[in-house]
Amino acid sequence: YAARALDLEELPPEELGGVEGPCVFLLATHGEGDPTDNTVAFHRWASDASREPGCLAALQYAAFGLGNTQYEHYNSMGKWVDARLSALGARRLAPLGLGDDDGDIDADLRRCSRPAA
Repeated sequence: YAARALDLEELPPEELGGVEGPCVFLLATHGEGDPTDNTVAFHRWASDASREPGCLAALQYAAFGLGNTQYEHYNSMGKWVDARLSALGARRLAPLGLGDDDGDIDADLRRCSRPAA
């Protein structure tokens, strides 16, 4: 694969189903469990109830949330994207990772970097 790093606002959401190779989603949560500014369009697209359940069947992904357990909505975007991508037919490559900046976020990343069963 020709790996590349993209901000979600640089990738039109409707093109996500055609991405070649695995995708790793690193997501923070803003305010009261909201998407960050750069993920609003993606969140709106993926949340659309008319989206077909298998529309992301070709997508392989892993998700890692960036958060802090001191906040009420700890890693809500990481949890949301993992559940939503799966509901749209994408194939999870590794367990959802929940990084806690109040603890050892590096250890959190190592724990979730094992392939999914």
